[in-house]
Amino acid sequence: NQTRLTADPGYDGQPTFSPDGSRIAFTSNRSGVYAIWVMNADGSNPVGLTTNMAYSQLAFWSPDGSTIAFTADGTGDGWYEVWKMNTDGSLQTRLTDFSSEYDAIASSWSPDGYDLAYTGIKYIYYYGNWYWMYAHQFVRNVHTGWTTRVNQQEDRSWHMDWKSTDVIPPTSA
Repeated sequence: NQTRLTADPGYDGQPTFSPDGSRIAFTSNRSGVYAIWVMNADGSNPVGLTTNMAYSQLAFWSPDGSTIAFTADGTGDGWYEVWKMNTDGSLQTRLTDFSSEYDAIASSWSPDGYDLAYTGIKYIYYYGNWYWMYAHQFVRNVHTGWTTRVNQQEDRSWHMDWKSTDVIPPTSA
């Protein structure tokens, strides 16, 4: 019973359901730039939220459904930053501030919604091409701004995920 939810000739992809299942955030270039859009779960009422930013993608709903974290080149310098916004697109706030030659890619929210995991990827320009050198995983408290690097060594991992693998809730007897 698959149902196509979008029919725009532009790219529509990277969908993610809101925690209550009523809405879907997705990446689209239907407005001419890659942006975060939100629509109802049945595909109705698509609304562009980040149409003023370049290359917005990879949306992640906070556990309470009030905030969306995403990756974008919001500064226009050619490098990705991690951003957050309200689900209506208001209060777009940059969460990372790396130097050039460094991308920041959003990964996932902590279950309590206080922390956001992201990956910082360092690049090097070598003989006319960009190559990634290493990736570091970070966790940022979105309320206090406190940030810590999770892995202390250079790594090749790009995405952290807080999702539990425990499918049976604990019980007591």
